[in-house]
Amino acid sequence: MNRGWDLQPRTDTDGHGWGRNSSRTPKPAALGARFTRRWLLFVWLAVLSAAHAHESPVDHVDRTLTLWARDGRLFVACRLQLTLRMALLQFHEADADRDGAVSAPELAKFLEASAVRLRGLLRAEIGGRPLAWDAAVRTSLEPGLAQRFIFSAPLGDVGKERWEGRLSDGFSVHYPGHYRFLNTGEIPADAQRLLAEFAPETERLPGGHPARVVVKFTPATAP
Repeated sequence: MNRGWDLQPRTDTDGHGWGRNSSRTPKPAALGARFTRRWLLFVWLAVLSAAHAHESPVDHVDRTLTLWARDGRLFVACRLQLTLRMALLQFHEADADRDGAVSAPELAKFLEASAVRLRGLLRAEIGGRPLAWDAAVRTSLEPGLAQRFIFSAPLGDVGKERWEGRLSDGFSVHYPGHYRFLNTGEIPADAQRLLAEFAPETERLPGGHPARVVVKFTPATAP
């Protein structure tokens, strides 16, 4: 039986990443194999045609944002929930040698490039002073076609008074979707929790989805 494409991280013994299931299963009958190949070809042509015709707003990417401060640094964890179509496009992009599977090195290179692109779309500032991101602290795949990126930047001198920051999310301009803040959980125990909410500058589409997100964040307690 043809098992098709497995877009989750691979758990077989010959590597990790995305790919076709590598377990030894009997090949399907010739007619079934031809049908499967034609069906996959149709899906790929439809996906790629749609990508060239109109990349956005076909894809709605739901995002979850978590912010915290620790050791004089700002940390931003961004979780992206992809659509199946977008995951297929990314699978095609990550498969550099076009062998139908994404090896661990290919996956690492793809996630690093994705982190660089996303980092360039996030602008953080405190009191009008821009913050400079370092390289991504962590990039990872998560179950359910999701990706998680953690970025960090030095806070600089924020003083002892209660301060307020802004995070402009340029990614939201290209991919609308639901947006939520996770102000609890997944924050290190020794970190300072930051409360995040939509800033008044946030623009919304008629359907209610944020079109250009600006996040306001403040310490949950005084430093």
